[in-house]
Amino acid sequence: MAELDIRPSGITIIVIRGPDDQDMRLPGLFLEVVPNRRLVLTDSHVTAWKPSAKPFKTVSVTAFEEEAGTTRYTALACHCMREDREAPEKMGFHEGWDVCADQLTDLVGTICPAHETGESVMPANFVWYELMTTDAKAAEGFYSKVVGWKAQDASQPTMNYTLFLAGEIPVAGLMTLPPEACSAGARPGWVGYVGVDDVDACTARVTKAGGVVHVPPTDIPNIGRFAMAADPQGAAFAVFKGLTEMPPPAAGPTTSGLVGWHELMAVDGEKAFGFYADLFGWTKADAIDMGAMGHYQMFKAGGDAIGGMMTKPAAVPMPFWTYYFQVDAIGAAMERLRQADGTVINGPMEVPGRSWIVQGVDPQGAMFSLVSTTA
Repeated sequence: MAELDIRPSGITIIVIRGPDDQDMRLPGLFLEVVPNRRLVLTDSHVTAWKPSAKPFKTVSVTAFEEEAGTTRYTALACHCMREDREAPEKMGFHEGWDVCADQLTDLVGTICPAHETGESVMPANFVWYELMTTDAKAAEGFYSKVVGWKAQDASQPTMNYTLFLAGEIPVAGLMTLPPEACSAGARPGWVGYVGVDDVDACTARVTKAGGVVHVPPTDIPNIGRFAMAADPQGAAFAVFKGLTEMPPPAAGPTTSGLVGWHELMAVDGEKAFGFYADLFGWTKADAIDMGAMGHYQMFKAGGDAIGGMMTKPAAVPMPFWTYYFQVDAIGAAMERLRQADGTVINGPMEVPGRSWIVQGVDPQGAMFSLVSTTA
């Protein structure tokens, strides 16, 4: 509960209820008010500038800054004495503010329109994956052997195209890089498509937020409309709107061939999350402390976590997305990978959630990842 008169010298009364159902009443005054930018208040004085008997924080500063299409919220509390600072720390205020901010983000996402452009209020999820490579036939054989996909021709008059299926479920596509793309420096790689309601409006927001559109909104006859882009830090992704309603992403952590995780190595993980949160409505899930490597921030698209992102190590030359394909067992899949002339670059490694992962490069040079609940 709170009573706020938001103007310089205006009173503020905040009531905090603890887990024991006891209320703590915190009166104070606003010292500075800068609309949409900054609030400074003190509890060292109360109404009519009367000194407080025992200030809780003394001075607090709340700042709001625009960042990659989102708002960075910063709260700073200044205390008179060290013991005054340590008391709220022991009460869990640091962790509590983080939890409250995440809960507020999730709540706003459920009750407010995501964008004035008419974009769906539902968070956008990955709906397709595509490998563009220099030797499609060789790649078809490699992934059929390693992941266990079934290949199915889906070519059109002007383009050869292959579908990868997990059982009867279409999961990904395969095509040859055009010569002009190779001449421009394109290399084999996987790209993930995020399903959106309006490709044109979405790409306009990409540009406004500092991203780059590599392939402008383009129609695929009888299929839908897509665009390819890169975030402000350079990681590539695509957006897609089908002519028919896209089914929800197939789930099942033990089903071989499905995509089980999406991972972004960014130049700045926090800024990258801000970009994608604004663009697709993603919200934060748990974060894992990686020690000197920083934090691994998992994210959600309306349900359970679907991926994670972090600031890349300095040794990694550029930001990128990687997609984890589920396999029967990591050890067996890694052996198939090597037998098919692929290269293991990381793993096998056990990760939180009792899963095992391997990261590799296929014979044409495209990076990919594998995940399994079985070692």
